[in-house]
Amino acid sequence: MDTTAFRSFTEALMAVGGLRIASMTLYKTALRHVDRALIPKAALPRVRW
Repeated sequence: MDTTAFRSFTEALMAVGGLRIASMTLYKTALRHVDRALIPKAALPRVRW
C-alpha cells in the first residue's frame, strides 16, 4: 500500500468518525429533550436516561 492510498484511507476513516460523533451528539441531545409521555409505560424501565 503506497502512501497516497494510505492517506486517502485514513481520511475516509476520519470522515466516518466525525459523522459518527456528530450523529451521537444529535442522538443524545434528542434523548434529553424527548417527551416522556410519548413513550409507553412498559418501555420506560428499558430506557436509560
